[in-house]
Amino acid sequence: MINKLINMIKRAVITNPSSDVDQFGVSQNSYFGKTGKAQDVYPYGIHAVPPEGTLTLLFNVNAQEDNQAQIPLCDQFRTKGKKPGEVEGGNFLVGSVYIFKENGDWNIDIKGDVNLNVDGDVNITTKGDANVTAQGDVNVNAQGNANVTATNINLEGSVNLGSGGAAIARVGDAVSGGNTIIGGSSNHTAT
Repeated sequence: MINKLINMIKRAVITNPSSDVDQFGVSQNSYFGKTGKAQDVYPYGIHAVPPEGTLTLLFNVNAQEDNQAQIPLCDQFRTKGKKPGEVEGGNFLVGSVYIFKENGDWNIDIKGDVNLNVDGDVNITTKGDANVTAQGDVNVNAQGNANVTATNINLEGSVNLGSGGAAIARVGDAVSGGNTIIGGSSNHTAT
């Protein structure tokens, strides 16, 4: 009886990850020189396929050696140096991770693309500044209108307004005939 209690919880290592096609995620593991299979267990709303070499905490369900479940751990893959209260998650094998910092910040580091698909609206509200920095192009495509409301709108660099509308020139722009716009009108303000 005491041996059953001692062996109910043990450490194992995943040797063949779940294929994630069956009803339950079941991975092959190794422990004490034995090989077995166990259901990978996660809290509601979270699921993963732990890679080969992942350490697990292995349980014998109902004290049955052939009925096992395991909680995969990611201690060996984690980013070290977190402070008390900080929470980290992600795909540690490729380095795409997020961390909730102790000061309330949320840092996200993605090594691939980010794809966000939303069936409803997307609303982003910040009490501070919002910055978008891209080393490539930034494209905004809308099936409807694109509205920008701001106290001031500053455009720097070449501005291409596309085709289909009236031509627009700024003060200081050269226009046909070798002329230069030098002032505003009652409809436009020059600064």
